Amino acid sequence: MNIEELRSQPHLSVSSIQKYIDCSLQYKFSRIDKVPPEFISDNLVFGSSIHQALAEFNQERLTGTNMKLKDLQAEFEKCWHEKAYENRWIKYSKDKSYPVILDQGKKMLEAYYNALPSRPYTIISIEEPFKFIIDGLNLPMIGIMDLVEEDEDDGSIIITEYKTAAKAYAVDDVDRNFQLTVYYMAARRNGYADREIVFKIDTLIKTKVPRFEQIFTARRPIDDEKAMKKIKAVWDGIQNNIFIPNTTSWKCSNCEYKTNCDNEI
Repeated sequence: MNIEELRSQPHLSVSSIQKYIDCSLQYKFSRIDKVPPEFISDNLVFGSSIHQALAEFNQERLTGTNMKLKDLQAEFEKCWHEKAYENRWIKYSKDKSYPVILDQGKKMLEAYYNALPSRPYTIISIEEPFKFIIDGLNLPMIGIMDLVEEDEDDGSIIITEYKTAAKAYAVDDVDRNFQLTVYYMAARRNGYADREIVFKIDTLIKTKVPRFEQIFTARRPIDDEKAMKKIKAVWDGIQNNIFIPNTTSWKCSNCEYKTNCDNEI
């Protein structure tokens, strides 16, 4: 299953649904009108570079090799350089720059590396694309699971989502995380319905002294049902051309479609 092929067809995803809920007009600009953004957030490029480095780290684990910290950091540096060096479209946050983020990323990966368990789970797949048809609609929900593993002691499946964040996630936020619920929906429909499924968010935290935090959670069939209602409600709004600017959001002042929004309003 190729994620680019999946993205080329009509679909919904966690990011598109979240974008519609946060600001449906921004969704229209980006997903329907295909308006090029005015800039790219440094956080977006940074997160992508960390994900790519960790995917390579896990690929080495899959072959039975334990990548050294310096090699993991070098992989991140390569990814960051390819994506960010002299990239004029990146808009850096206050006090951030190419070298500052490079240094920060290496320190965050060090915190992650030092917290790894001595007996890791068994890797099943890395960056695994998924697709399932939304009940009652001829429309797929698609996405990518960062890491799928198995606990050989009890046979449970562990699905991990990597995050980079300015602060740690609250347990309640992880328990309500919509992305993990969609992973639960996908896992149940794609071969893991008869297995216990556990989820965790692995967060690399951008504090002055970088930290790493891991929070486990679970989902139940009722969460599947509630998420399906949300997905259908969003699709109903899109189909009925309901696109309302959220001008009270804290994200508004730094939106990559602000000029288009101002002109629209």
